[in-house]
Amino acid sequence: MAKTIKIVLDPGHGKNSGAGIIKGFYEGSNNFEAVQYLKEELEKYKDVQIVVTRTAITDDPSLAERGEMGRDADLFFSWHSNAWKKEIAHGVSSFSSVRRDGRALCDAISAAVVAAFKECGVGSCYYRGYSQKKWDDSLPTVDYYGVLRSSTLLNPTKAVQGKTPEDSACKQSIIIEHGFHSNLEECKALNDPEKLKKIVQAEAAVIAKYYGLKEKDPEPGPAPDNYYYFAVLSANKNKLYAEEDVAKAKKLGFEDAYVKYAKRDGAL
Repeated sequence: MAKTIKIVLDPGHGKNSGAGIIKGFYEGSNNFEAVQYLKEELEKYKDVQIVVTRTAITDDPSLAERGEMGRDADLFFSWHSNAWKKEIAHGVSSFSSVRRDGRALCDAISAAVVAAFKECGVGSCYYRGYSQKKWDDSLPTVDYYGVLRSSTLLNPTKAVQGKTPEDSACKQSIIIEHGFHSNLEECKALNDPEKLKKIVQAEAAVIAKYYGLKEKDPEPGPAPDNYYYFAVLSANKNKLYAEEDVAKAKKLGFEDAYVKYAKRDGAL
């Protein structure tokens, strides 16, 4: 039996936080929308469990609460867009916990996101690079970013006080900054649902490949004309028993239930 991969998706911030250059755009709300799309994409695969840290757009758990949800995950993925005081800033950035080597996954996701931005008409988008940010020089194995720290450590509060860090079971913990919402072209792409879906689909494909996920079998289509799938409840020698079974079925709401007389090795 295949191992189930647990992925915790964290839509950064809360509703209506992080105003973008486009009126009405907010990073926290857009992050939530993007993660709903990403969840749908990843749930197309077998043997994957998706957990989201914000189940409603109005939810705004603390950084610690978000990270704690990923302590037993194969992947904790915090979804963000970036901002700077100057509109000229643009591009995709990635970060992983200082306690995990996340470069390969971060680089692959970021490359796919950049390519998707370009397909969406944002030709100037590029990969700004991968990095890890420690708490300070005296604590090089403790993360600066709260969600990364709380997902990879069992004792993050004590760790920043100088206590020995205690590892959680989280295997990968990353943050991806999906362009700048302070940049007009990148914010336009993030603000367009179809373009946002394209960006999300690109990164979902990378995640699926990285974890070796296989797509679920397609749902069976309708039968040809004049053919049906019969749900046979029972086969009885005694007509009375058959009628009793049909009566029970109808009582449960199956109004189309009926008795059919046929040879046992023939069509039912």
